Amino acid sequence: MREINDESVVSYKWAFIGFAGLLALVAAAVVFSGNEEAVSSIPPAKAPVVVVPETPPPPTRHQLRVKHAEAGNVAEQFALAQDLRSGNNVPKDVAEGNRWMLRSAEQGHLPAMKQLSEDYLKGAYFAKDTELHLSWLNKAAEAGDLDSRILLATYFHNGNDFIKADPKECMKWAKLAAMSGSSWAQNIVGVLYATGKGVVQDYAEAFKWYRMAAENGSSAAQYNMGLRYQYGQGVAVDLKQAAGWYEKSARAGFNRGCGKYGYALMHGQGVEANLVEGIRYTKIAMEAGDSAAMNSLGFYYEKGLGVAKDMAEATRYYRMAADAGSDVARCNLGNCYRFGTGVIKDEEEAVKWYRLSSDSGYATATYNLAGMYDAGKGVARDRVEAGRLYLKAAMKGYVAAQKVMAKRYALGHELGGVALDLKEAYAWHNIVAATGDEEASKSRAALEASEKPEWIAAAQKRTRELLKELEAIKSK
Repeated sequence: MREINDESVVSYKWAFIGFAGLLALVAAAVVFSGNEEAVSSIPPAKAPVVVVPETPPPPTRHQLRVKHAEAGNVAEQFALAQDLRSGNNVPKDVAEGNRWMLRSAEQGHLPAMKQLSEDYLKGAYFAKDTELHLSWLNKAAEAGDLDSRILLATYFHNGNDFIKADPKECMKWAKLAAMSGSSWAQNIVGVLYATGKGVVQDYAEAFKWYRMAAENGSSAAQYNMGLRYQYGQGVAVDLKQAAGWYEKSARAGFNRGCGKYGYALMHGQGVEANLVEGIRYTKIAMEAGDSAAMNSLGFYYEKGLGVAKDMAEATRYYRMAADAGSDVARCNLGNCYRFGTGVIKDEEEAVKWYRLSSDSGYATATYNLAGMYDAGKGVARDRVEAGRLYLKAAMKGYVAAQKVMAKRYALGHELGGVALDLKEAYAWHNIVAATGDEEASKSRAALEASEKPEWIAAAQKRTRELLKELEAIKSK
């Protein structure tokens, strides 16, 4: 019998372990070869999930605008109102836009005030309301807005269907705008001082404001400066200066400046005569609708100045100017019909045009109409009406009418159409004689020779009174 010792035990032990391992391998081979599907279905190990918090998108421009508007930013309130009313990158909402526009304006934001004023005037976004338009316009003007001040001055200067012309209010707003540098407003202030509207008439003050506006580039003020120098209002008469200012106005495109500069060139007033340039500038003014230039062209064709003499063409321009409202042209057209030049002779038509011109205050036409009544041409003879019209023209400063009135007061009612009044006759002779009229001087001397010193003193006192009346009418 074989002896079993420790070494034998160890050998058997390792032999057993080796055999068991072999059996395990064989079993595993059998299992894996017959169950591949089972092996492939074993899930893989999952990777750990990391959760990252999402970053919110930045606020939109509209969201920021709403935030700032709600915080009281008036500029953003105004911008938000515009966005909502126009649908600019946001859903259109006029009602909400209006709410923000009002909120901005009520807090004193100038652009919002101006926008509301415009909206109420045009009926845009709100119902048209001229009272609210004026309310917001006044608020903007009071807050210092130049455009609003100019618009208010324009309203009060011209008047319209919802506001009456008011020279005092015009002066208030125009002066504020003028002091802010508006040449338009500076010119308007000059006009108000020159005409005595809203203020005491002051030619020197008018001249100051006209010069300010003219030097700031206002072509209308440059034209007005020409008038001051031509007629000596607020400054000594200087035809050279007048022509210079008319030229500046004309070169800036002001139609009346073109007409005045054209006239200066045609007649050599303050500038060397140039008929070609004179006609050119006059036609520029005429084409721009200046009735005075139309009348001037009629005169040039009538006299053959710078153009070939042509009465038909002269009459055409006179009619054009008369239809455009020129009182001088209406009188000239009356002359054409009275004497049959350029048109058939028609005294009734002449009376019609004289009357239209006279009713507008043109003294020459009044004098001519008086002559038609005096002679009974184109109208029933009426010496009383003739006397009334001669007196009207005389009080306007028309010297020829003043001479007639002197004679009529010396003749009395039957022949003169006025009551006999030798003191009144003396007063008119005295006034006309001051112009250098020799006939009037002789008539004055004849009355003095036939009257006592007390009478002469009373007649001269009447002369002083009459002169004051004439000056009062002239200043209006």
